[in-house]
Amino acid sequence: MIDKKTAVYRQWFDSLPDNVQDEIVVFIGRLLSGNTSNCKSVGNGISELKINFQKGYRIYYTVLHKDTILLLLAGGSKGGNQKQQQKDIALAVEIRDYLKKQGVI
Repeated sequence: MIDKKTAVYRQWFDSLPDNVQDEIVVFIGRLLSGNTSNCKSVGNGISELKINFQKGYRIYYTVLHKDTILLLLAGGSKGGNQKQQQKDIALAVEIRDYLKKQGVI
């Protein structure tokens, strides 16, 4: 499986401190290797990778083309704010729907 990233995801990721980026890269590597122990569906074809590091980070993704592409849609932090997490999930769904409508996925 290979991973692809949306501009929204890249912008969010690039804004994080290096040590957080490093931790996220490790978790994504585990996911790409088939370890889904920290993943769950959040509905609408979107899954969440939960990273229990510092305030808790979340990566929202979908899998395309018969499990060959992991598309990283968006990210966020839990930080005790359930409303923000719901907004991040809604953003991931919106991005996925937009990419579908444009014929990208």
